[in-house]
Amino acid sequence: MLRLLQHALERDTVAKVADYAEAGIPEYWIVNPLEGTIIVLTLEAGAYVAHSVFRRGEQASSKLLSGFTVDVDAAFDLRRGVRMVNSATPARLVS
Repeated sequence: MLRLLQHALERDTVAKVADYAEAGIPEYWIVNPLEGTIIVLTLEAGAYVAHSVFRRGEQASSKLLSGFTVDVDAAFDLRRGVRMVNSATPARLVS
């Protein structure tokens, strides 16, 4: 599950975290454009724990999907007409 923070920081970092944990979502990525971070949480024993907080200049990685990474700079520098593509290799930008 990937969620882009928009207006309600507390909703996405508290309420939604509880909802997704209850639903058994194994991994939850929070994309925070205000801070330029991607937080990756993994579900362990019914609660989320931080896998890591990734910042600009880093590659965000999944704990569950071996080899899946997202370039944090690219994620925040996306412009209209450019989209992310999921593949077996690290995420890349295509137009």
